[in-house]
Amino acid sequence: MLFYSGEGTRLHLTLKVCDSRAQVEVDESRQQVLIHATAPELDVVKPDCATGSRVDLETPLGEREIVDASTGEAIPLLRE
Repeated sequence: MLFYSGEGTRLHLTLKVCDSRAQVEVDESRQQVLIHATAPELDVVKPDCATGSRVDLETPLGEREIVDASTGEAIPLLRE
């Protein structure tokens, strides 16, 4: 499970996994920011664990949707 926070050109992604080997890649378009997250145990959701990753976008986020590439679903904003 993924969550994001941030704005402008910097996003902070939170993956609910206990694996520091998680990697994140981003594909940007005018309509969306597609997040590809990989980790050896990415499919094992552990609510008491979180791995963070910072992503720098080429252009500001603006009104674009942030989408999980593995599910095609929008990634929710993490309310702090």
